Amino acid sequence: MRPICALLACGLLLGACGGSEPAVRAAGNVVDLELRDFRMAPQRVAARRGEITFSVINRGRLPHNLHVKGPGGSRIEISTMLPGRGGQAAKRFPRGTYRLVCTIANHEELGLYGALIVR
Repeated sequence: MRPICALLACGLLLGACGGSEPAVRAAGNVVDLELRDFRMAPQRVAARRGEITFSVINRGRLPHNLHVKGPGGSRIEISTMLPGRGGQAAKRFPRGTYRLVCTIANHEELGLYGALIVR
């Protein structure tokens, strides 16, 4: 019983050691995102306030979409993209932190989410 408890304790400690990855700087306020099953890359993006363009490609095997959510609901919605397809959308963003998510089924809960930090 002790070895199992020790392994569980080590696993919990190691899991707590990871920090969030640093934000990737958007080039020229263009956010390039890849959606996979079930990961967004990059997962954290920093951009300057103003008009931000999202260029998204679905590299997964399942359909995905992208919603950029902030105070008051979705600010951008890129409709469902089949595997290998992409989409684009642009909008003005004030300073703040926004949630990037795929709203299909439980994709967000499975890990298809990210953050946009606007400075």
